[in-house]
Amino acid sequence: AADSAAAGEESGAPASENAAGSGALAETETEPYHPELDPALDFHVEDADGAAVNLFDFAGKPVVFNFWATWCPYCLQEMDGFDKAYAVYGDDVQFMMIDVCDGRQETKAKALGYVEDRAYSFPVFFDTEGSAIAAYGVTGLPMTVFVNSDGDIYSMFYGAMQEDKILEQLDIISGGGLQAGGS
Repeated sequence: AADSAAAGEESGAPASENAAGSGALAETETEPYHPELDPALDFHVEDADGAAVNLFDFAGKPVVFNFWATWCPYCLQEMDGFDKAYAVYGDDVQFMMIDVCDGRQETKAKALGYVEDRAYSFPVFFDTEGSAIAAYGVTGLPMTVFVNSDGDIYSMFYGAMQEDKILEQLDIISGGGLQAGGS
Protein backbone atom coordinates (compact mmCIF):
# COMPACT_ATOMS: atom_id res chain seq x y z
CA ALA A 1 0.00 0.00 0.00
CA ALA A 2 1.15 3.54 -0.54
CA ASP A 3 1.00 4.18 3.19
CA SER A 4 2.92 0.97 3.82
CA ALA A 5 5.62 1.99 1.36
CA ALA A 6 5.95 5.40 2.97
CA ALA A 7 6.13 3.82 6.41
CA GLY A 8 8.85 1.47 5.16
CA GLU A 9 10.96 4.39 4.06
CA GLU A 10 10.55 5.96 7.48
CA SER A 11 11.73 2.74 9.13
CA GLY A 12 15.24 2.79 7.74
CA ALA A 13 14.92 2.17 4.03
CA PRO A 14 17.15 4.44 1.97
CA ALA A 15 15.64 7.66 0.76
CA SER A 16 15.53 8.01 -2.99
CA GLU A 17 17.08 10.83 -4.92
CA ASN A 18 14.02 11.58 -7.08
CA ALA A 19 10.60 10.19 -7.96
CA ALA A 20 10.65 6.72 -9.56
CA GLY A 21 10.01 8.08 -13.04
CA SER A 22 12.84 10.59 -12.63
CA GLY A 23 15.68 8.16 -12.19
CA ALA A 24 15.67 7.42 -8.45
CA LEU A 25 17.91 4.63 -7.24
CA ALA A 26 17.74 2.72 -4.00
CA GLU A 27 21.40 2.00 -3.35
CA THR A 28 21.58 -1.14 -1.27
CA GLU A 29 19.47 -3.89 0.21
CA THR A 30 17.82 -3.04 3.47
CA GLU A 31 16.07 -5.07 6.10
CA PRO A 32 12.55 -5.92 4.96
CA TYR A 33 9.63 -3.79 5.93
CA HIS A 34 6.85 -6.05 7.25
CA PRO A 35 3.51 -4.33 6.83
CA GLU A 36 1.76 -6.67 9.29
CA LEU A 37 0.20 -8.67 6.48
CA ASP A 38 -1.76 -5.81 4.92
CA PRO A 39 -3.80 -6.96 1.92
CA ALA A 40 -2.02 -6.44 -1.39
CA LEU A 41 -3.47 -3.76 -3.66
CA ASP A 42 -4.45 -4.67 -7.19
CA PHE A 43 -2.84 -2.99 -10.19
CA HIS A 44 -2.72 -3.53 -13.94
CA VAL A 45 0.31 -3.93 -16.15
CA GLU A 46 0.96 -5.30 -19.64
CA ASP A 47 2.70 -8.52 -20.56
CA ALA A 48 5.25 -8.71 -23.39
CA ASP A 49 2.43 -9.13 -25.93
CA GLY A 50 0.57 -6.04 -24.69
CA ALA A 51 -2.21 -7.98 -22.93
CA ALA A 52 -3.54 -6.50 -19.69
CA VAL A 53 -2.62 -8.39 -16.52
CA ASN A 54 -3.79 -7.63 -12.98
CA LEU A 55 -2.12 -8.69 -9.76
CA PHE A 56 -5.41 -10.24 -8.63
CA ASP A 57 -5.31 -12.55 -11.67
CA PHE A 58 -2.95 -14.65 -9.54
CA ALA A 59 -5.24 -14.90 -6.48
CA GLY A 60 -4.49 -17.97 -4.39
CA LYS A 61 -0.85 -18.15 -5.47
CA PRO A 62 2.15 -16.48 -3.81
CA VAL A 63 3.52 -13.60 -5.88
CA VAL A 64 6.77 -11.68 -5.94
CA PHE A 65 6.87 -8.47 -7.90
CA ASN A 66 9.94 -6.39 -8.54
CA PHE A 67 10.01 -2.85 -9.93
CA TRP A 68 13.03 -2.26 -12.17
CA ALA A 69 14.38 -0.40 -15.20
CA THR A 70 17.37 -0.84 -17.50
CA TRP A 71 18.81 2.57 -16.49
CA CYS A 72 18.98 1.44 -12.83
CA PRO A 73 22.33 -0.25 -12.06
CA TYR A 74 21.06 -1.66 -8.74
CA CYS A 75 18.13 -3.23 -10.57
CA LEU A 76 20.46 -4.92 -13.02
CA GLN A 77 22.66 -6.23 -10.19
CA GLU A 78 19.81 -8.33 -8.80
CA MET A 79 18.51 -9.73 -12.10
CA ASP A 80 20.72 -12.85 -12.09
CA GLY A 81 19.49 -13.66 -8.58
CA PHE A 82 15.86 -13.31 -9.62
CA ASP A 83 16.42 -15.50 -12.67
CA LYS A 84 18.04 -18.22 -10.56
CA ALA A 85 15.20 -17.93 -8.04
CA TYR A 86 12.66 -18.24 -10.86
CA ALA A 87 14.32 -21.52 -11.91
CA VAL A 88 13.72 -22.86 -8.39
CA TYR A 89 10.34 -21.31 -7.47
CA GLY A 90 8.74 -20.44 -10.82
CA ASP A 91 6.20 -23.29 -10.59
CA ASP A 92 5.12 -22.36 -7.06
CA VAL A 93 5.36 -18.56 -7.01
CA GLN A 94 4.16 -16.09 -9.64
CA PHE A 95 7.04 -13.81 -10.62
CA MET A 96 6.22 -10.33 -11.93
CA MET A 97 9.32 -8.46 -13.02
CA ILE A 98 7.70 -5.07 -13.63
CA ASP A 99 9.60 -2.71 -15.86
CA VAL A 100 8.81 0.91 -15.02
CA CYS A 101 8.25 1.93 -18.61
CA ASP A 102 7.67 5.64 -19.27
CA GLY A 103 8.15 5.43 -23.03
CA ARG A 104 11.04 7.92 -22.98
CA GLN A 105 13.83 7.01 -20.56
CA GLU A 106 12.59 3.40 -20.46
CA THR A 107 10.82 1.61 -23.31
CA LYS A 108 9.37 -1.86 -23.74
CA ALA A 109 11.83 -2.53 -26.56
CA LYS A 110 14.80 -1.57 -24.41
CA ALA A 111 13.65 -3.76 -21.50
CA LEU A 112 12.79 -6.74 -23.69
CA GLY A 113 16.13 -6.43 -25.46
CA TYR A 114 17.96 -6.45 -22.14
CA VAL A 115 16.08 -9.53 -20.90
CA GLU A 116 16.46 -11.39 -24.20
CA ASP A 117 20.19 -10.57 -24.50
CA ARG A 118 20.78 -12.19 -21.13
CA ALA A 119 18.38 -15.11 -21.74
CA TYR A 120 16.43 -14.48 -18.54
CA SER A 121 13.48 -16.82 -18.20
CA PHE A 122 11.30 -14.94 -15.70
CA PRO A 123 8.15 -13.19 -16.97
CA VAL A 124 8.45 -9.47 -17.64
CA PHE A 125 5.57 -7.02 -17.33
CA PHE A 126 5.36 -3.32 -18.15
CA ASP A 127 3.88 -0.56 -16.03
CA THR A 128 3.18 1.78 -18.95
CA GLU A 129 0.44 3.75 -17.16
CA GLY A 130 1.99 3.94 -13.68
CA SER A 131 -0.75 1.84 -12.07
CA ALA A 132 1.59 -0.45 -10.15
CA ILE A 133 4.03 2.22 -8.97
CA ALA A 134 1.11 4.39 -7.83
CA ALA A 135 -0.54 1.51 -5.93
CA TYR A 136 2.67 0.83 -3.99
CA GLY A 137 4.01 4.37 -3.66
CA VAL A 138 7.25 3.50 -5.44
CA THR A 139 9.70 6.37 -5.09
CA GLY A 140 12.93 4.53 -5.92
CA LEU A 141 14.18 1.50 -7.78
CA PRO A 142 14.53 -1.35 -7.29
CA MET A 143 11.69 -2.29 -4.96
CA THR A 144 10.44 -5.82 -4.34
CA VAL A 145 7.19 -6.99 -2.74
CA PHE A 146 6.46 -10.54 -1.56
CA VAL A 147 2.76 -11.51 -1.31
CA ASN A 148 1.56 -14.74 0.29
CA SER A 149 -1.12 -17.05 -1.16
CA ASP A 150 -3.79 -15.31 0.95
CA GLY A 151 -3.10 -12.09 -0.95
CA ASP A 152 -1.37 -10.37 1.96
CA ILE A 153 1.93 -8.50 1.71
CA TYR A 154 4.55 -10.47 3.63
CA SER A 155 7.52 -8.17 3.08
CA MET A 156 8.80 -5.26 1.02
CA PHE A 157 12.43 -4.52 0.19
CA TYR A 158 13.80 -1.17 -0.94
CA GLY A 159 17.06 -1.53 -2.84
CA ALA A 160 18.91 -4.36 -4.55
CA MET A 161 18.44 -7.81 -3.06
CA GLN A 162 21.05 -10.54 -2.82
CA GLU A 163 20.14 -13.95 -4.21
CA ASP A 164 20.12 -15.63 -0.78
CA LYS A 165 17.61 -13.07 0.56
CA ILE A 166 15.38 -13.51 -2.50
CA LEU A 167 15.41 -17.29 -2.01
CA GLU A 168 14.73 -16.92 1.72
CA GLN A 169 11.66 -14.75 1.13
CA LEU A 170 10.37 -17.04 -1.64
CA ASP A 171 10.77 -20.05 0.63
CA ILE A 172 8.68 -18.31 3.27
CA ILE A 173 5.83 -17.21 1.00
CA SER A 174 5.66 -20.55 -0.78
CA GLY A 175 5.45 -22.45 2.51
CA GLY A 176 2.17 -21.06 3.90
CA GLY A 177 1.30 -20.09 7.47
CA LEU A 178 3.18 -16.79 7.30
CA GLN A 179 3.58 -14.42 10.18
CA ALA A 180 4.81 -10.86 9.68
CA GLY A 181 8.47 -10.54 10.53
CA GLY A 182 9.02 -14.30 10.46
CA SER A 183 11.64 -16.13 8.47
